[in-house]
Amino acid sequence: MKNLTLAVPIGAVEVKIPKAGVMDNGIFQGQLYDYMRILRDIFGVQDVFGIMSTFEEWRFCWLPRRSPRLQHLQPQPQQQKAEDRIMLASETYNSSDKALHEALVYVLSQMANATVNQPEQPQPGDHCLFLEEKLLSWKPLPAALDDTEFPATQSTSFYVFGSLGSGAEGRVWRGCSTSGKVCAIKVYTARVTTDVPTQEAAAQKEQEIWHTIFQETRVKQLTLANSPALIMPILAQPKSWDANYKEAVRVAVKSYSAHYFANDLKKEHVGFIEASGLLKAILFDTQPDDPRQGGEAEMLRKLGL
Repeated sequence: MKNLTLAVPIGAVEVKIPKAGVMDNGIFQGQLYDYMRILRDIFGVQDVFGIMSTFEEWRFCWLPRRSPRLQHLQPQPQQQKAEDRIMLASETYNSSDKALHEALVYVLSQMANATVNQPEQPQPGDHCLFLEEKLLSWKPLPAALDDTEFPATQSTSFYVFGSLGSGAEGRVWRGCSTSGKVCAIKVYTARVTTDVPTQEAAAQKEQEIWHTIFQETRVKQLTLANSPALIMPILAQPKSWDANYKEAVRVAVKSYSAHYFANDLKKEHVGFIEASGLLKAILFDTQPDDPRQGGEAEMLRKLGL
């Protein structure tokens, strides 16, 4: 479930094919646990609920409570373990149970009214989502975060601990390398197998834009948790632009317009970084079209310049 006002997911639902014992299956429970943990630790959702269902059977789960209001879910929860990671669960309801409707309405209402807070910055030893080429797990952060340096080129595994936004191609996370070097991590969403080549091509094209247009060769493409991903610097987005920022934007638009035209360009698509003491503007999250005559001036007008 997703709260459209907050623009963040607020509940997790995992559905399986009906099968004997599926509600007690550790893998099923572990999948739901991971989704719920992401909601709490990365998106900042408080009192996270999840639903396990085959549509014939239903079970309601939540992480150890942080709010007294969770005690109102009946019956009293039983402790369940998913790969040694604790979550709480109701009894299993059959679709014919009269109490199912009341429990379902209660859980959905708790999701809809979820409180979302800014997640705290993790400290060494805190368990964070850990992405490797083919695996996703939870591991303790081994080092303090370092915002002053970009991850080394050879870095292939990353911790994730915050969301920086999402778009049509995927979601961008705040994360760091195993040595604590902070970066942005864009994971391209391949919904089915046939989408993977398309997403890989999108990642490759975006990497080329960073390299060719903005001369940011630190940006690199790799695979994380079986999905195409891009490692990028985190961009600053000040509310107002002084003369230095405006000049950096003009330079970026001039370079970009020589290769592409961004018809959807807005100020929210502009971020800034400092490289070797030089302020640099980056155009991101746009749909690059073929370049056109007068494209540079038109793009500048879209940005009020």
